[in-house]
Amino acid sequence: MKKLFLALLVASPVWAATTDTLLLKGTVPAVLDIDVIPTTLATTLPLDTTQINGYVADVNVKWNTVSGAKVVITSANGGQLRHSSVTTSVINYTLQTPSAGTFALTSPQTFNAPIPGPQNMTEALGINYTGVPYDLLVEGDYTDTVTFTISAI
Repeated sequence: MKKLFLALLVASPVWAATTDTLLLKGTVPAVLDIDVIPTTLATTLPLDTTQINGYVADVNVKWNTVSGAKVVITSANGGQLRHSSVTTSVINYTLQTPSAGTFALTSPQTFNAPIPGPQNMTEALGINYTGVPYDLLVEGDYTDTVTFTISAI
């Protein structure tokens, strides 16, 4: 028995710890997502009828960043519905949301939401323009492409 005890002492390192720790860790990647869901009105605008907050889309934004998110909205035509080939034939418009109010797209518009995530918000997007009688417009399509970009603040 003495030999067994002595063998265990010799085999066991003297520096063995009596406690130790284990680090458990998981990492959450940044989530920045924007989804623009158009309504039927977005692609069937009655250009001869004035629109005041005509409901054209829902904009859903999601983020989980610590400092919040910003959304930049830009227009390919500077806030104008432009004829497909006669680029001088235009209808100026503005957009609006409940939180931002009415805004023009003659230059990029930036909206900051300095709210820590996780957040998931949806806003209705409206369009405003003065209708023009069809006999005063060149026949054809009048379009603009509006781009929404989300990033961390």
